[in-house]
Amino acid sequence: MPVTPSRYCGKVLAALALGCVSLTAHAVCYDRDLYGKWADSNDDCQNTRAELLIATSKMPVQFRDRRECYVGFGQWYDQYNATVHTDARDVEIDHLVALAEAHESGAYLWNRAKRRTFANDLENLRVTASQTNFAKGKLDAGEWLPDHGRDAYMQTWIAIKRKYGLSIDKREAKQLRKHGKSAGGLKIAAEYRCR
Repeated sequence: MPVTPSRYCGKVLAALALGCVSLTAHAVCYDRDLYGKWADSNDDCQNTRAELLIATSKMPVQFRDRRECYVGFGQWYDQYNATVHTDARDVEIDHLVALAEAHESGAYLWNRAKRRTFANDLENLRVTASQTNFAKGKLDAGEWLPDHGRDAYMQTWIAIKRKYGLSIDKREAKQLRKHGKSAGGLKIAAEYRCR
């Protein structure tokens, strides 16, 4: 399946055009479609988003439809900014290790099934405010940390990177050291080098 260039791909290609060489050699530029949509692994009409909202609500959820496929209301604690949300339309599901970050850190080598598994791994997903998810985007732990729960965030970051054999960059390693976390067992990837 051909991959269409994205903003991320453009960044990689621009770096190459400037004489920069990616020592991690991105075989395929990032495209969100490579990771599939939210899965409905048990065919009950509730996709990963709905399953996470149901599992993490501090009270029984209310659904938007009779079949109980789409969550409408509940009570979700936002670990990133210590707020509570009650309307599912006000929250996003964040990939703690963002898909684009994972792609850059080694997931570009995976097959479609492993990418989809990663995209739907509940351990890597958090309920957060839409604005927070947008602000974080594809940033890694060397570029963005939440206002609250930084220790838990970094512990999970390390666990996900180890679980999937993903590399970290020098910024991530520095941030981990700054917060007293060990990057032991994680490969530190080389950065772009310009001639």
